[in-house]
Amino acid sequence: MTQKIIKTPQGPIEQREVVAPWWVYDAIEDLSPERIFWITGGLGSGKTTGAAHWFIDRWLLNSQSRFSWGVAPTYTKVEQIIIPAVVQVLYDVYGLRERTHYSLTRTPFWKLILKGYPHEMHFLSGDRPELFVGSNIATWWITEPGLQRREVFEKCQTRLRCPRAVVRQGMGEGTPEGLNWYADLADIPGTGKEYSRVDEEKNFRRFIVETTMNKHLMPSPEVYAKTKIRDVYAYDPAKALSYEKGIFTKFTKGSAYWEFVESRNVTSSFEATPDQPILLSFDFNVAPLAWVAMQEFRVQKSWASPRTHQIVALGESSGESRGLMDAIAEFAAMFPPSEYGSTPIRVFGDSSGFARNIHTAGSDYTSIQHYLQSLGFYNVSILADRKNPQIKHRLERVAALMAYEKFLVSVNCRRLIQSFVKSSLKEGTFEIEKPRDEDWTHYADACTYCLFQLSKGIKIDGLYDYTRPLGASL
Repeated sequence: MTQKIIKTPQGPIEQREVVAPWWVYDAIEDLSPERIFWITGGLGSGKTTGAAHWFIDRWLLNSQSRFSWGVAPTYTKVEQIIIPAVVQVLYDVYGLRERTHYSLTRTPFWKLILKGYPHEMHFLSGDRPELFVGSNIATWWITEPGLQRREVFEKCQTRLRCPRAVVRQGMGEGTPEGLNWYADLADIPGTGKEYSRVDEEKNFRRFIVETTMNKHLMPSPEVYAKTKIRDVYAYDPAKALSYEKGIFTKFTKGSAYWEFVESRNVTSSFEATPDQPILLSFDFNVAPLAWVAMQEFRVQKSWASPRTHQIVALGESSGESRGLMDAIAEFAAMFPPSEYGSTPIRVFGDSSGFARNIHTAGSDYTSIQHYLQSLGFYNVSILADRKNPQIKHRLERVAALMAYEKFLVSVNCRRLIQSFVKSSLKEGTFEIEKPRDEDWTHYADACTYCLFQLSKGIKIDGLYDYTRPLGASL
């Protein structure tokens, strides 16, 4: 990147000599009026940092404008993705530091103001695009458009009309997320080796950024692509291709868990610990029996984000257990009593587990507690509700938990992932479609009974900090 001197009311800001990715350089040099850039990139390809570099360049170029917008799917994503990327580029490229050169405040949305400079950066949450009113902006940047509604793009475009801007442009960057509105706009065709494509009629320009193009990935780009993408999404080759190569492919996806997105809700960052209670949840009346084991973790992903709580599914039944004894034996093999014997085991599931079991003196829940205690789990409690929630309410609550990343699934829980991906609704209803002899819907059912119960009475909204454990009311 060539060196520039940018004049501002605060004085000249000297851009350091840095090596920018090819597509960032091309986007910065492209001053076509009203142009929209689409960056379809693989996971870890550096697309967010590159987009922040472009966004800041346009912010400084349009020195007489008042506002530019950066939009993420939720305020959690603003704090975890946009702000850290902007702060990093401001220092690495321009040598600017928070408090010394600029302020970063939230009132109520996040805004960045350079001292003595009229052009403000506003960082907004895409979950409420109806509030995108009032401002005439010079530039917009949408991160992860495939996880947001088309209305976010439309609102940004209608506000892209600052009369003082030197050049008005927008950029959307993110992983492809199947064939949706993002694909309709950004999937500009070209040959396999065309990484820069232009649609002159729509004034769109697309950059395709593959994961392995980021030479900073550790231990190497190729190893990262294999272990973090190909191995993780081996069950869906089309998804693995999309998440590595930045190209649009058709994902096989049901409609029951519409907010479940693998790039957001599947993780390899958590491991089970005996120091946290295990949330063990069942779906009965089916063979093989389905159970899911989860734990709740307290996390803080960046200095700018609040501490929050996430429930992570860490274990599941094998699909081979034919009864409760088999299921509990599987659980004990995965969470050995020698290590987890004193860990609180909180049992959830559907209400049919309270019905009298014809083979024992009590109910299925009574048997679960007895079997666990006989194997050496000494702290077992049954917390399942005696009445199942309405399916509509359960699905809507789980969708919110997924959208705001309050619920994640370990990459090891392949059956649960497939259950979320494949489960569909009967057309025009909130009833889950259960084809004859299917065996995939029960894992999601088992898991979501627990999730609904844990989150009852808790507002899940991107405008609020989450300091309260999801299960605090139990």
